[in-house]
Amino acid sequence: MTKPFLITTGGLDYAWSPSRSTPSARVEIAQLPQIVALLQHGGARSVVDFGAGRGRNAHTLSHAFERLLLVETDENVPRLKALVATMGASHVTVQSWEQYRRKTSPKVDAVVICFVIHTLPTRQMRSAIIRRNVARLRRNGRIVFVTPRNDPKYTPELLADAVRFGDGIVRLYRGRMRFSFYRNYTREQFVQVIDNAALRVDATVPSARRMIFVTRCSR
Repeated sequence: MTKPFLITTGGLDYAWSPSRSTPSARVEIAQLPQIVALLQHGGARSVVDFGAGRGRNAHTLSHAFERLLLVETDENVPRLKALVATMGASHVTVQSWEQYRRKTSPKVDAVVICFVIHTLPTRQMRSAIIRRNVARLRRNGRIVFVTPRNDPKYTPELLADAVRFGDGIVRLYRGRMRFSFYRNYTREQFVQVIDNAALRVDATVPSARRMIFVTRCSR
């Protein structure tokens, strides 16, 4: 079992709970049709939705591609499996992050990483997640990153009392001694994350509330 990631604040230990980062997201992102069109134009047939959450994007992705893999934390895996069962889609499968990270096959044409990177509390975690997904890509495969722009959590009033950790802020769940993490990326900062991963930006999708980058391996 993976050792929990802990922070200490106010003399108390809190364990990181990634499933609490965006717990209420039920509706697919508005720009998903544009993302799908770009991937289809590039010939993608197999896709991973990494950090699939409640499966908000699963229906559209399942109709658009021949093979879809939903990857989530252990806590959300049962919810996704129940969703797939109602869909009756034999080409859609579910894996936990632990299962996914231990495998390098089968290779896929594209990975969608939607509202994930900004919720990872350390640079090492972010780098490891991106590297693992790059390892699952076929040659010339693509990774789509979706991350918030102009997030209301970062207004000066809310930041004044925020608990800070590393390069972001945390939300504490004192009843369960858990925390979730958020980083407010600028466009330049997120492009640097992409560059550091040896990826290049092929396209962007316009959005007032999100930054959406379609990237490809530059190696």
